Amino acid sequence: MVLKLLVLCVDGLDPDLAKKYGFPSMPYERKLTIPENLCQNGKPRTLKVWPAIFTEGYVPDDDVLDAFFRKPFPSNVLFQLNRYVRKLFVTMGAKKIIGFFKKDYKRVSKKTFNWEARGSTWKIVPFNARIRTIADDYDSVMWNVPTLCPEFVFQMPFEDGANFRLREYVNWKILTEGMSLYPLDLGIAYCHIIDYFGHIRRPLKELYLDVHQHAQRLSKRCDIMIVSDHGILPETAEHTKHAYLGCTREVKAESVVDVKKDIRRIMEEKK
Repeated sequence: MVLKLLVLCVDGLDPDLAKKYGFPSMPYERKLTIPENLCQNGKPRTLKVWPAIFTEGYVPDDDVLDAFFRKPFPSNVLFQLNRYVRKLFVTMGAKKIIGFFKKDYKRVSKKTFNWEARGSTWKIVPFNARIRTIADDYDSVMWNVPTLCPEFVFQMPFEDGANFRLREYVNWKILTEGMSLYPLDLGIAYCHIIDYFGHIRRPLKELYLDVHQHAQRLSKRCDIMIVSDHGILPETAEHTKHAYLGCTREVKAESVVDVKKDIRRIMEEKK
């Protein structure tokens, strides 16, 4: 038995640039709109769009979003140290990483986060009210999704951002390889690589191709969905107001807030 559906969350992947770069198409693709209430100053805001994708439109309050910017000392230091400890487990292999998440995460993080003891990684939160998502309805693993997962770091206080995002991308690829083989219903994992390098105006074509080749390889084991929160133009470092959705099964979403419905339908079809 392998994973039923793996959702690859790729920040900044633009549907128009995908065509321009010759991004090989998924069997089913959609260009998604982004509602105004998920934008700030007319541009999509990452910390609002991702929770809306997996909750069908929930928009977090500002105090929830501020948790990613103003963590009190020493909690922020403990949070960062816990992150780097977890990175060491990459050398143990992806399956052991998942086992670590599911069994020992509470012990490692109990002094840093509020905990709702229901056995899932993303239920450890750096703020008081955890957001319920579609992942709660299935035997699932969710990793690094902005606003929903405590391991997500919006800013990198201790090191160079480019190196941090490159290592994060490698970790994402290793972890999703393991997820694709794991006997779960739903896996969700996020990477920030395209958005980050778009903001510092670096070429993105090779990253687009690498992401798609990774997805193609995983699709031989389980159904794959690729979703983004918006696009980004490396020439201007500006967010675009549409997002990408591609899947190995039929998808019907028109907006980012419709993605949850497609995920649920696919999961029901695979029962």
